[in-house]
Amino acid sequence: MKLFLNQNPDLSSLTRKSSNFVKVRGNTVDNVVRNELPIQTIDWMKIDVEGSEYLVLQGAAETLRDQRPKMSIEIHGEENYLKVSELLRGLPYTTEFIDGWAIWNDRDRRLDRNCWICASVDG
Repeated sequence: MKLFLNQNPDLSSLTRKSSNFVKVRGNTVDNVVRNELPIQTIDWMKIDVEGSEYLVLQGAAETLRDQRPKMSIEIHGEENYLKVSELLRGLPYTTEFIDGWAIWNDRDRRLDRNCWICASVDG
């Protein structure tokens, strides 16, 4: 995979393309949990992946269905928020904004900046 580098290393990303990148080995959460680490139980996941949150969740779908961990997820942009929300509803997770980390614009019905959400499965 290509990891696109940013002048601020904290903002390097798999999705925000730039001419400056390094090749890295990618893996999915499902593969790591099943085949690489002896993980029996996952209670909580924190996902902060600079715009790749939908990709991470796709690669964790089996783990999320089986383990049902609670999650805190940083979401970059409205399009990503909508894709992540739809994917989580199908698993079936409910989500809520973490106070102070999201600005929802009611007039325009859109997310005005990145946000953090909590996701959990009832029961």
